[in-house]
Amino acid sequence: MSQTQKPHLPIGYWLKQADNLITEHINQAQAANGLSRSDWQVLNTLAEAGPISKAQIFTFMRTFISTSELNAILTHLVERGWAETIAHEEGSEAPLQLTEEGR
Repeated sequence: MSQTQKPHLPIGYWLKQADNLITEHINQAQAANGLSRSDWQVLNTLAEAGPISKAQIFTFMRTFISTSELNAILTHLVERGWAETIAHEEGSEAPLQLTEEGR
Protein backbone atom coordinates (compact mmCIF):
# COMPACT_ATOMS: atom_id res chain seq x y z
CA MET A 1 0.00 0.00 0.00
CA SER A 2 1.40 3.40 -0.93
CA GLN A 3 1.41 6.30 1.51
CA THR A 4 -1.43 8.02 -0.37
CA GLN A 5 -3.73 5.00 -0.24
CA LYS A 6 -6.06 4.75 2.72
CA PRO A 7 -6.52 1.38 4.38
CA HIS A 8 -9.64 -0.53 3.40
CA LEU A 9 -12.07 -0.30 6.31
CA PRO A 10 -14.48 -3.16 6.98
CA ILE A 11 -18.21 -2.77 6.40
CA GLY A 12 -18.79 -2.90 10.17
CA TYR A 13 -16.86 0.35 10.54
CA TRP A 14 -19.14 2.10 8.03
CA LEU A 15 -22.28 0.63 9.58
CA LYS A 16 -21.26 1.94 13.00
CA GLN A 17 -20.50 5.36 11.51
CA ALA A 18 -23.93 5.42 9.84
CA ASP A 19 -25.61 4.35 13.09
CA ASN A 20 -23.81 7.11 15.02
CA LEU A 21 -24.98 9.70 12.47
CA ILE A 22 -28.56 8.43 12.64
CA THR A 23 -28.48 8.59 16.45
CA GLU A 24 -27.03 12.12 16.37
CA HIS A 25 -29.68 13.28 13.88
CA ILE A 26 -32.60 11.76 15.81
CA ASN A 27 -31.28 13.11 19.13
CA GLN A 28 -31.09 16.61 17.62
CA ALA A 29 -34.52 16.32 16.02
CA GLN A 30 -36.14 15.07 19.24
CA ALA A 31 -34.28 17.35 21.67
CA ALA A 32 -37.15 19.85 21.66
CA ASN A 33 -39.42 17.03 22.86
CA GLY A 34 -36.96 15.96 25.56
CA LEU A 35 -36.36 12.62 23.83
CA SER A 36 -33.36 10.60 22.75
CA ARG A 37 -33.23 8.04 19.95
CA SER A 38 -33.77 5.27 22.50
CA ASP A 39 -36.79 7.08 24.00
CA TRP A 40 -38.22 7.49 20.52
CA GLN A 41 -37.61 3.81 19.69
CA VAL A 42 -39.45 2.69 22.84
CA LEU A 43 -42.36 5.03 22.05
CA ASN A 44 -42.46 3.65 18.52
CA THR A 45 -42.43 0.07 19.85
CA LEU A 46 -45.36 0.88 22.13
CA ALA A 47 -47.21 2.54 19.25
CA GLU A 48 -46.76 -0.43 16.95
CA ALA A 49 -46.97 -3.37 19.37
CA GLY A 50 -48.66 -2.13 22.55
CA PRO A 51 -50.04 -3.09 24.95
CA ILE A 52 -46.82 -4.93 25.54
CA SER A 53 -44.81 -6.09 28.55
CA LYS A 54 -41.47 -4.64 29.55
CA ALA A 55 -39.87 -8.01 28.74
CA GLN A 56 -41.32 -7.90 25.22
CA ILE A 57 -40.10 -4.32 24.72
CA PHE A 58 -36.65 -5.41 25.85
CA THR A 59 -36.69 -8.24 23.30
CA PHE A 60 -37.00 -5.60 20.57
CA MET A 61 -34.54 -3.16 22.16
CA ARG A 62 -31.82 -5.38 23.69
CA THR A 63 -29.38 -4.67 20.88
CA PHE A 64 -29.54 -0.96 21.67
CA ILE A 65 -30.05 -0.58 25.44
CA SER A 66 -29.62 -2.39 28.75
CA THR A 67 -32.48 -3.36 31.08
CA SER A 68 -31.56 -0.50 33.42
CA GLU A 69 -31.70 1.97 30.52
CA LEU A 70 -35.10 0.57 29.49
CA ASN A 71 -36.36 0.95 33.06
CA ALA A 72 -35.21 4.58 33.11
CA ILE A 73 -36.83 5.29 29.73
CA LEU A 74 -40.14 3.70 30.76
CA THR A 75 -40.12 5.61 34.05
CA HIS A 76 -39.50 8.84 32.11
CA LEU A 77 -42.31 8.11 29.63
CA VAL A 78 -44.78 7.23 32.40
CA GLU A 79 -43.83 10.35 34.42
CA ARG A 80 -44.41 12.51 31.33
CA GLY A 81 -47.83 10.95 30.88
CA TRP A 82 -46.96 9.38 27.53
CA ALA A 83 -47.17 5.73 28.64
CA GLU A 84 -49.07 3.86 31.30
CA THR A 85 -49.42 0.39 32.75
CA ILE A 86 -52.76 -1.30 32.28
CA ALA A 87 -54.76 -3.73 34.38
CA HIS A 88 -53.39 -7.25 34.35
CA GLU A 89 -53.75 -10.60 36.03
CA GLU A 90 -52.18 -10.80 39.47
CA GLY A 91 -48.74 -12.36 39.29
CA SER A 92 -48.11 -11.29 35.71
CA GLU A 93 -46.12 -8.34 34.45
CA ALA A 94 -48.21 -5.21 33.83
CA PRO A 95 -48.33 -4.42 30.12
CA LEU A 96 -47.62 -0.88 28.99
CA GLN A 97 -49.35 1.19 26.36
CA LEU A 98 -49.25 4.74 25.07
CA THR A 99 -51.63 7.28 26.54
CA GLU A 100 -53.57 9.68 24.34
CA GLU A 101 -50.87 12.28 25.02
CA GLY A 102 -48.15 9.80 24.08
CA ARG A 103 -49.61 9.09 20.66
